[in-house]
Formats: sequence, C-alpha cells, structure tokens
Amino acid sequence: MRSWRLATKRRSLAILAFMVTAGAAGLSSSIAVNARPALSLLPANGSGCYGSGVACYYFETLDDKSGVDNYITGINDFHYGVVGAYKMQGNYHSFSGAAAASPSPKPPLYTFSSIPDYQNESTFAQGISPSTKYTAAYALPASGPAVGLILHSNGNWTTIIDPNTGSCTGGTHVLSINDAEQGVGYYDKPGKYGCEPQAFEFYTIGNSNFAYVDLGPSPPPSQAYEWSTANSINTLGDVVGTVSTPSGTTSAWLYSELKYFHISYKADRKSVV
Repeated sequence: MRSWRLATKRRSLAILAFMVTAGAAGLSSSIAVNARPALSLLPANGSGCYGSGVACYYFETLDDKSGVDNYITGINDFHYGVVGAYKMQGNYHSFSGAAAASPSPKPPLYTFSSIPDYQNESTFAQGISPSTKYTAAYALPASGPAVGLILHSNGNWTTIIDPNTGSCTGGTHVLSINDAEQGVGYYDKPGKYGCEPQAFEFYTIGNSNFAYVDLGPSPPPSQAYEWSTANSINTLGDVVGTVSTPSGTTSAWLYSELKYFHISYKADRKSVV
C-alpha cells in the first residue's frame, strides 16, 4: 500500500481537479452537470423502445467501423464523449465519439473521429477524462511489451511505463484517467506462476514527471493475491479494480479515503466490506 504522504498528495490533487471542473461547469450552461432526467431521454413509447411506461430504454449501436469487432471502453461525464477501438487484420485502431449535450427526446447520436495510432502500432483507447482533456490508452507493438499511453487534447502522446516491470515482457496498460492526470491500469511483474498483472496508479509530481504506486488490495479473507488490475478512477481519485483470490476466482475492490474495500454481490443483498 502507498505511503500516507503519497496518498494524501494524490487525494489533494483529485479534490482540486474536482473543484476546477465544477467551477468550469458552472460557467457554461451548455455543460450538463447532473445526470439527465430519464423521461427527457427515454420516451415511454415509440419505435425502438424496450420496456413500457417509465422503464423504457433506447439502445444505440456505437460502431465506428462496420463488419469488424468494435469496442466502446470509456465515456465521460459532461460532454457525452466516448472512446473505443475496432480490430482489423489483427490490429487495434482507436476512435472517439461526440454527441450533442441535450439529445432530447432520444439518446445521442454519435459522430466518430479516428485517433491516430501511436507510432503506427496497434493502439487501444480505454478511457476518457470528464473534460475530454486526456484519453487513457495502450499500444501493442508488433515486437516488444505493451506501452501505456496518455493522449492529450492537443494530439500529443505521453508514454506511461511502470518502472517495476522487471524482466516481464507484458508491459504497461493504462485503462482510465481523470482530469488531474491521475491514471490507473496494470503492468506485468514476476509472480508465483510467472509474469502476472499488478494494479498500479500514477500521477504527476512535477513537470511531466510521474509517481508510480502499486495498489495492493487483498481478497477476503485477507491473503496474498496472485494478480490484480485497477480498472477505473473517478474525479475524486477513487479506484475500482479486480483481484484474484487464493481459490483462483476473482474479486472486486474499491480504494477510497486511503482504505481498501472488498465489494461482493449476493442474491439477497449488495455488500461492501
């Protein structure tokens, strides 16, 4: 687990980012700060409606390229932006999608833009920050380990390579990022059964420098885990992820307020312990 000093600094950055984002949202009436009312988006009847009454849903297929595998992996808070990738001839190519802020009465129709591949390598966009300032991604070179990436709104790439990968060749995968340029993902490190994923977080500590911190959740009951991934981070710096249990199954976890929580779902109740 990270030291108290690192965690406190990380939390302060997240809160500052939240305040800046909230202030910016308050200056523009075109930015939706709260979730849209269900009835303004999902009319109770009409073509394409699934369900009836107030429980009526529309679905939109978000494919940038037809006839190939498409993945939507991230959506932001305010501008209804999405990112994803499609797979063609064995390689991934990323794209972003944008929609109107007030798509009443139906859900938004997205228009897509291609994200240039990182150094002409297979590139997979994974997440987008609330203001669309940053996109989390990773590249899968034809030879060599995966490279974690941040795509800035000006089109520049920053590489994220966790220094603890050691002899493992799996590389670094960045899966999510917020507006404070705090990101999460996993890298491969030597483990009990060879190279295994290790959840980590990174954040800026100066001019284009990053601190890297392993995230160490334990499955219930508290025992040594075999692998872990950090899958998403929000504006306040809360992180969710997955960890292996000693029995070989997977478990969900939440990191918030300097503490780890195990999340489990049961038929009769939902629990966070």
